[in-house]
This record gives sequence, structure tokens and C-alpha cells, in this order.
Amino acid sequence: MVFIGESGSGKSTCINYFANYFTHSSFDEANHYSNMKIVIPNSICPQINYGSTSNQHTERNVHDNTVSQTQDCTEYGFTWNGKHVKIVDTLGFNDTYSTKDDENIQKILKKVSKFQLATAISITINGTNTRLSTSIKTTLTQLRGSLPDSVFQNLFFIFPNCTEETQNFNLRLIAEFNPSQQRTFNMQNSLFSIKDKSILQNSKLVKKMLQTWKDSVDTMADIMNEISQTSAASAQVFEDMRIKRERLIGHKENLIKKQKSLLNAIKTLDIEKDRLKNATNDQQANRNFAKQTAIPYIELEKKNRITVQFVHTMIQCEFVAKIVDCRMNQA
Repeated sequence: MVFIGESGSGKSTCINYFANYFTHSSFDEANHYSNMKIVIPNSICPQINYGSTSNQHTERNVHDNTVSQTQDCTEYGFTWNGKHVKIVDTLGFNDTYSTKDDENIQKILKKVSKFQLATAISITINGTNTRLSTSIKTTLTQLRGSLPDSVFQNLFFIFPNCTEETQNFNLRLIAEFNPSQQRTFNMQNSLFSIKDKSILQNSKLVKKMLQTWKDSVDTMADIMNEISQTSAASAQVFEDMRIKRERLIGHKENLIKKQKSLLNAIKTLDIEKDRLKNATNDQQANRNFAKQTAIPYIELEKKNRITVQFVHTMIQCEFVAKIVDCRMNQA
């Protein structure tokens, strides 16, 4: 049994319910959760008390409902009517922490392909949703494109958090999957959704909780009865699908790289075209360019100068003349 759905749709809660169904454990009016088996922790029962280290849960933070919980595909083994039953909890689609849905799908296909047979592919959809939200539509589209065609005869639809009277989801929204009435179930699995244990002090509420548990047990009996009449599909088709998807993803990544390279080349070409256009425009605008420019300059003026030697000669001549004139006067 493989549980598939978007994050928060109730897969892990359904698995906890089935764990108690297979082990004949039950919610008790007096002891409440004391006798219940927990394989996947939740806010009301954060500790597991069933299973081995080989099939430990991979929940992130059971006290934070704003984030998706399951981080990897995990299998849980049980015995029912002398048969060995394996339940596989899978990663949710539209993870709040990641957009790697393709990787999650590959992990799911790889996990399921390890088994010889897959009898029930249980798709969980929160029954309180009134319409096909974008996230649910994306999930169903991914499932439609990811599951092998041969296993669509093994699809089961489980609507947690509601009864037949309180279901808001319209089955016409999943008409492409051709859900049969015999394989469509409602399950009010609200026991693990309460946040405050103080409500367990209210005897009327506890009785209601006990009744919803009994109703869920009847629903699980109907589910297992229908599964026991379903022919198992070969799990090899999951491996074949995984290989094909892996190749397609590889081709897609190569195409994306080539597209990016082409876009960069186109961008570079556009830049060079603009540069060539600008250069052509500049050449055309300056074809007949002519300009007269006045350049100022300093002109040196030539002057007649008396040299130092000439001045010295004149002084000597004047001094000699004075001496001659003085002697003549003495004579």
C-alpha cells in the first residue's frame, strides 16, 4: 500500500490509523491514547512506540503544521489475516520547504520499484477542501504524468478529515482518474489532530472521539476488503517509469542549458548590432565635417641690447679722457 498526496493531506495520520488497525490497538474511553500504536509522531503523540530502527519515520517537526513533515519514503511492515502488508509513506507534493517535486517523484518511483508488487496506490485528498486548489491540481497533474498507466487500475482515493456527510470535495474534480465508488473512502481521522489534551477531560467529547475511531475502523475494514480483491500490479513498471523520467529530466536540463546559451548569444548579437548602428550613424553625421579654429599664440619681439663688454669699454674710454684732460690743465 503506497500513500501519495500533497503535503498536509493526511497520509501520515492514515498510516497511524492503519497501524492500530493491523495491531488490533484502539482508542480507549478511559485510557485514551495509552494503548494506541504510534509509528509516525504527531503533535498529540510525539513519541513512536512501534516499529524498529529499520523503518524509522522521517518527520521534520511534528509541532509545526506550517511546514511539510515527511522527508523521505519510509516503509512499515504489518501482518493482516495471515498476510504480510507493507505500507509506504511518501514525500508530499508542493513541499513548503522545497519546489523539488520532480526529485520527490523519482524517490517515490524508486522506492516502490524495490517491491515485487504494488496492490494499492492510495491518493489522499483533504476532504474539507471545497474546490480544486492550484496546489491540489498541480499534485494530481504530476501524479497523472508520473504513475505508470498500468497501475491506474490500483488507485484508491481516501478523503481524510471528513465523513460522507461532511465531505466538501467534489469527485467531478478528479474525473480524469475515473474513481469508482467502491474505491473512494472517507475517514474522519481527527484523533491525532487535537492540540490540547485538556479536552480529554470532557467525557462527551471523548465519547465522540471514540465513535469516530470506531467509524474509521469500519472504513479501514472496507478498504482492506477491497484491496484484498484487487489484482496487484508489477512494481517493475515503476522502475521503468523512473528511468524514463530520469532521461526526460536529463534532456530537459540539457535543453534549458542550450536555451540559455542561445539567449546569451542573441543578447550579445543585439548589443553588437546596436554598436554597429551607432558607429554607422556617427560616420554618416561626420562625413562632411570641417571646422575653422583660431589658435592664440605669443610672438616674441626682437630688441637691440648693449652688451656688458660694450658698456665696460665706454666707461674706460670716458675715464681715460678725463685723465688726459686733467694733465693738460696742469701743464
